[in-house]
Amino acid sequence: MTIAIGMLYDKGVLMCADSLVTTGTLGSFQSKILGYRVDGADVVFALSGNVDLAESAWQLCRPVLLKHAGKRRTAQEIADSLRPLLAREYQEQVTGPGFVNSQYDYSFLIAIRPIGAKAKIYTTYQKTLKESTTGRECIGAGGDLAKFLLTWIQPPHLSAERLADILGYVVGTLKRQMPGVIGGNNLIISLGDDGEILFYTRSDLQLIEQYAPVYEFDSYNLLWKFLDTSIDESKFDEALAAISQTVRYSRSQYKQKRDTTWSVPPDEAQQAIIDLRTTKR
Repeated sequence: MTIAIGMLYDKGVLMCADSLVTTGTLGSFQSKILGYRVDGADVVFALSGNVDLAESAWQLCRPVLLKHAGKRRTAQEIADSLRPLLAREYQEQVTGPGFVNSQYDYSFLIAIRPIGAKAKIYTTYQKTLKESTTGRECIGAGGDLAKFLLTWIQPPHLSAERLADILGYVVGTLKRQMPGVIGGNNLIISLGDDGEILFYTRSDLQLIEQYAPVYEFDSYNLLWKFLDTSIDESKFDEALAAISQTVRYSRSQYKQKRDTTWSVPPDEAQQAIIDLRTTKR
């Protein structure tokens, strides 16, 4: 199972995923964000569902993408070249054996950034591959809840750092709500229109997961008091003052410990982005 999220913003695309991989009896952790860099394009996949079958399909994309190396292609042209391969592999591994909606099912969220052009997001659904019309896509077991948590977000007006904060909060919330299904360290990658690929620091993500629930708990307590009209106004004012004090203190602690930076891949993602370029920038 998984949550994977892709969101366009004015300078590129952010992709986010948890790292919990479950089998019938055991769980392990690895990157569910994988990518290829070829001369002229970057193509990054976030996967959900059966990791082994999804990785096999991803590996088959390598020779297809290498055919675009050194050529000026649009995102749509690259996506069109992947479509028949991904459909054929899904047919052989999932549809044909009757494994749709089973533990062997899988899907992809794909970001494609041709050189000199803005990145675009695509998603697979069974044998189809479509371009996102909203610039915001969620796949996996937590996809519907993630969409709900993101309804108030306007990505074009946010920096990569602030948007990554929100994605870190969303995945952290899903980990609390869906233990055993979504878990491990979150991975957030920035694929910039300028060609940079960076990972959000793990320490910042851990702080978000530590402090966001404090705010949620206090705000929900205040909500109950707001809805309960039997509570005396003086008691409500006391509760309002108390949450203000608590939230201000928590935020000051959070700000002191934050050091938002982008970095090289964390351990589980060291081999996630395969650089096949002949000319490195």
